[in-house]
Amino acid sequence: MPTHPSSRLTLPILLGIIFLHIGFAAWYASVTPYRTAGVVLLNPSNEKDIGAPDERQHVNYIAHLAQGQGFPVFRPGDPDLYETYQSHQPPLFYLLEAAWSKALGIDEFESRDSGLKLRAFNIILGAGTVAGVFFLGFWGLRDPFVSLAAASFAALLPMFVALSGAVSNDPLLMMLCTWSLAICALCYREGWTLKRVLVLGLLLGFALLTK
Repeated sequence: MPTHPSSRLTLPILLGIIFLHIGFAAWYASVTPYRTAGVVLLNPSNEKDIGAPDERQHVNYIAHLAQGQGFPVFRPGDPDLYETYQSHQPPLFYLLEAAWSKALGIDEFESRDSGLKLRAFNIILGAGTVAGVFFLGFWGLRDPFVSLAAASFAALLPMFVALSGAVSNDPLLMMLCTWSLAICALCYREGWTLKRVLVLGLLLGFALLTK
């Protein structure tokens, strides 16, 4: 049984779906307030985290690492708890984003330009999840049409697009879990091998280090 799509059109269509998700997520990232309260349009009032839930707190965690302050500590009685309540999260996403910020030369985390650069990392993770959904369907059902339909649904799901365009540890977790399921589907169809078991173990381990 094939492990790669065989149709000549399948790969170009999949890439088109992935780039469509990237485009929508980038648009969302460009119009959503960064580190500021959103606005409820139907009932005009300032509400915290409407734009991108918990993004401010995730960014604070990243900044803490990137600026050499080590891992933040969650303290329930902290008077500044609103700024630090994500400090209990496992570290993998924040380490990756801190490295990403260093690679892009981000030295402050308050500006919108810095926010767009940080959000770009999650857009890449969202694209990886769309690809994972396709291979979950393809390895599990051997039907390119169903696999492309599933990838399209995931790529255009509004809340998923929103998460891909915001700073959060959710996109990394979703990508890791999706590819874990895809590997399980492949093993169900073609059998377990040491390599596949190791890959699955790494994916699951990274997921536990993410959330």
